[in-house]
Amino acid sequence: MGRGRFAAIPMLLLATAAVAHEPRVVAPGDGQPVPVPFHETTLLLSESDSAAGVSVYEFVVAPMSGGAPPHQHSQEDEFAYVLDGTLTLMFGDRTVEAGPGTLAALNRGTVHAFWNATDQPVRTLFFVSRGGFERFFDAVAVSLREEPPADAADANARVAEIAAAHGIDIRPELIPESVLPLYAPK
Repeated sequence: MGRGRFAAIPMLLLATAAVAHEPRVVAPGDGQPVPVPFHETTLLLSESDSAAGVSVYEFVVAPMSGGAPPHQHSQEDEFAYVLDGTLTLMFGDRTVEAGPGTLAALNRGTVHAFWNATDQPVRTLFFVSRGGFERFFDAVAVSLREEPPADAADANARVAEIAAAHGIDIRPELIPESVLPLYAPK
């Protein structure tokens, strides 16, 4: 074993994996903007850049706006780290005001949402483990670019359809009544 014509394959695979996941530094402003309708989104690290399959995003949620409606993932976990501002996080029946330095684990299968109910932008890092979340954002961007939505209801319906195809269940009926205006079309 190890001496036949296939002996070099494991070493070749290891070398390929090492090259595919070289260390990476993303300087401020070097991320890739993601054209989605939710909030300003920048991809800092793609799941293909990490052996663990982790994507890292920067989200900037505008003042007095919804970030993401209640939803749950079946294929990925999300971790939110607040850099600036105060983000309101909802998970299950709990709501938490998350200021700078707060880390929240929004695990798959848990209904969660976030919004900005303040007059200042909120800047967060979102870490998404596995599951192909990037493909969801890509599909939303392509759909809305190829056929611009007629209105906000059309955009929301298409996003919900695309989300379902990616194992994400959007539950707008769970938006707390007190913050419904934050999710209204602008």
